[in-house]
Amino acid sequence: MPLFETVFDLHHGANVLRGRRHGVICASDGCFQAVRLRPWPKLISLSEVWWQDWFLHRGAPGDCCYLYYTQPRRFPNFLALKYLVSTHGATFRTVRSTLAALDAIARIKQTDAIVCEVWNRRISDRTLRRWGWERHLPGSRRRHWIKRFYGQYAPVDATALAAGGNDRLLSCAESPSAQHPACL
Repeated sequence: MPLFETVFDLHHGANVLRGRRHGVICASDGCFQAVRLRPWPKLISLSEVWWQDWFLHRGAPGDCCYLYYTQPRRFPNFLALKYLVSTHGATFRTVRSTLAALDAIARIKQTDAIVCEVWNRRISDRTLRRWGWERHLPGSRRRHWIKRFYGQYAPVDATALAAGGNDRLLSCAESPSAQHPACL
């Protein structure tokens, strides 16, 4: 098994996705592009957050979004949304396509839930509830959220994953955005 691997089609790459614990979901121009699989989880530092904010979010052109996820060894039935970063021009549709791809990966892996901690105050509790998330650890001052499945998965949002609403879980390989340099 290679250390790094890229899956462009979630349907055909399902076996690879089931066997790998850590990845980055890439989307651009409102469309899922790929999942870059990694041998280790994403570690986040404050200096990296500042750098990402300065260089990628403010300075990088285009409509791109990256979602880092991991499947912890201690809790193999859960996925953790570790980090989501976007360029300044990222659209709602692009961010939504990364989240739809994460839901599809949860379905492929048959995970029970996805967990995350939301630091950005611009992401409202109302929006998270609308997308199927609920508060987790309500006694904590931090914003912990969970999206529970336990075998009952919502239908895959194919329109968020593929341009034109293609029923198959394809990347947008036919579209010009597939060649977006920041996502490959």
